Amino acid sequence: MTVSPLFVVGCLLGLPTYLALVLLRYGLHVNWFAFMVGAAGGSVAGLLATIVVVRLFPTAITEEGVYGYSALGQRRFIRWQEVGRVRPFTLIYCRYLRLDHSNGTATVWLALFQGRSEEFCRELRTLAPAGNPILEHVR
Repeated sequence: MTVSPLFVVGCLLGLPTYLALVLLRYGLHVNWFAFMVGAAGGSVAGLLATIVVVRLFPTAITEEGVYGYSALGQRRFIRWQEVGRVRPFTLIYCRYLRLDHSNGTATVWLALFQGRSEEFCRELRTLAPAGNPILEHVR
């Protein structure tokens, strides 16, 4: 996965939340210099956290299937023939495919915002067998 989409999502969700909490605590009597220093520090910490998340949760596709993660961060694998239903999900700037197992036991989240997105999608189209529901959602 690439860092920038996750970082943008973090900023779009985190900075307004930070502003709201500061305003709730201090009202309009905010020390704006301290606020900006806090926002800058939070952004740097968010960038570092995003880099760690990207490194800890890699996505992989193979001839056998897809390696991804559950919603709770557990590493999961689903074979191509076991993919039952595919549902797209977008969180502001980050596109995912939610791959449901055909017997309903597991869900694998596949991040589509890869570093080399075009190559990743081309490889996905090559490895997924004809008729696989994933192909309906990949450009």
